[in-house]
Amino acid sequence: MQKFKYSEKFFEITFSDKISKQAYLKACKWLAVNVWGNEGLSEYVSVRILKDSTYKLPTFRAELYITLDGTGKKDEYCHKCKTLHTVMYSMDKPDCHKCKLQACINNIHNEITGISKFWKEVFEDAEKI
Repeated sequence: MQKFKYSEKFFEITFSDKISKQAYLKACKWLAVNVWGNEGLSEYVSVRILKDSTYKLPTFRAELYITLDGTGKKDEYCHKCKTLHTVMYSMDKPDCHKCKLQACINNIHNEITGISKFWKEVFEDAEKI
């Protein structure tokens, strides 16, 4: 069984302060309140905090990624394929070398795109307030 994860960046925010430690703590506080404190989002999110040297003040950039574990979905897809193949062609075993796994990958991509679009809109609307 192969394991794979699929991630897509959906949001980025920067935090600056005169003191580097304070900028980092601002980023951590924002993440604690807005990401890890949100049960619906924390299930899917991966975070990367980077020091950004393009600004005059010490700045940290938090990048948010929606991440889905594709392993379970792949196994589910394979099970459905084998079941359907057995029902349709009861004499032959399914030929996994000619697998149409791309359909499964497209389903995962569509799901992650929908989740990421939703949370991007939530964060963009929250920034306007």
